[in-house]
Amino acid sequence: MATAKPPLVIDLDGTLTPTDTLVESVIRLLKQSPAKIFMLFFLLLKGRSAFKGFVAATTNFSVENLPFNEPFLAYLRGEKATVESWDTHQK
Repeated sequence: MATAKPPLVIDLDGTLTPTDTLVESVIRLLKQSPAKIFMLFFLLLKGRSAFKGFVAATTNFSVENLPFNEPFLAYLRGEKATVESWDTHQK
């Protein structure tokens, strides 16, 4: 019986991309609507979840604008090829 290879789980912030996506989203939000800084302070008092939820709901986040860790992406592509090759040989 063939065993499945365990999934490869990666972290976005600081691993796949050297930036913090929450910070990037807050900057984008404040560029679009500077007055929302007051709402952000209020939401921080309500907790991290409320703050992050508001930022996510009010910004247009696109991964196309993120800088990526290219050596790590190359590693991931290699792992993907290994898994695809491994899966083919297991069938």
